[in-house]
Amino acid sequence: MFAYDEQYAAEQKIRHKWIAEQQGTLVAVLPVHSREERDLFRLLMQSSPLFSDATNRQPNWTSLAAVWATHANGKTIFYKLPEHLKAYYKTWNDYCDENNTIAQNTAAAKRIRTLVRSSPPNITNIVAPTALPQTLRSTLTINATPVVDPPSR
Repeated sequence: MFAYDEQYAAEQKIRHKWIAEQQGTLVAVLPVHSREERDLFRLLMQSSPLFSDATNRQPNWTSLAAVWATHANGKTIFYKLPEHLKAYYKTWNDYCDENNTIAQNTAAAKRIRTLVRSSPPNITNIVAPTALPQTLRSTLTINATPVVDPPSR
C-alpha cells in the first residue's frame, strides 16, 4: 500500500478520498463491496496459486492482500487488509453452500410436486358402504343384554 498523495487523488478522481486521506493510504482500505471487487475475488479464486494451493488449509491472506493491492485503482477496486479478504472468503463459501443446497433440493422438490399434482388413481372400482348410519339409542337397544333384578328378601 502506498501513502496518501493529494495530487494522485485529484488527478485520478478517486472515490472515498476523505477515507484514504484519514487512513494515510493512496486509496481507501475498505471491505469487499463492489461488483468489480467481487469479480476480482472470483478471478483470484480461480487463477491464483495462493488460492488453488490452499487444499485443506486457509489461503495465504497476507500475500493475497499484496496481490489485490496491485489491482487497486481507487475507483472500483480498493485496498484490502488480509482480514477483509478472509471475511469475504467465508461469506463467499456460505453463499456457495447455500446455492449448492438449493440446487440439490430443487430436483427433489420438482419430483414431489409432480407426484402431488399427478392425476389421482382410478377410484371407480371402490364401492362405498350402503348401510345407513344408526342412532346411538337403536345401537344400544339391539346389543343390550336384559338386566334381571335380583330377587327380594
